Amino acid sequence: MRPGETTYPIDFVKAAMQEHFKITDVQGDFLPFAYTNFQKSTIASFCTRVAEGARKGDRLCQEVFRQAGEDLGLHVRALIPKIDSSLLANSQGFRIVCVGSVWQSFDLLREGFDGALPLESFPHGYQLVKVKGACTIGAAIHASKTLGLGVHFNADDHVEVFHLRK
Repeated sequence: MRPGETTYPIDFVKAAMQEHFKITDVQGDFLPFAYTNFQKSTIASFCTRVAEGARKGDRLCQEVFRQAGEDLGLHVRALIPKIDSSLLANSQGFRIVCVGSVWQSFDLLREGFDGALPLESFPHGYQLVKVKGACTIGAAIHASKTLGLGVHFNADDHVEVFHLRK
């Protein structure tokens, strides 16, 4: 397959792009949004449209999210050799902290993500978690440990597990 070709119909994505970005020529008119006028929030809000298409059964949208999940999983996989063995020994599974709105679509990313991560690399599986409250709590805990203040901290109280694979 050549770049720009797909085995899936592009009708939904093309119409969504035209409507979202207020353009008529998807190939020519979109480039400023990707380069000179790039705004992360504009692109992110378009991803919401692609997620809607995926949930409605559009195969191209589903494949985009499957591939994105695989890419995220491959990023974690690349770090496996650097993970301290004590973290992998956690009986609840290795904890992966996930930040950002992309994780709101994990139901669409799951197949690719899990497929990219071999379970044999995680003796007790892995869990994906979101931090509850401010992300700065980690910095505060680290500072208290560094200063020897002995602040008690139970990480389970500050995270929400949204995916567990064993």
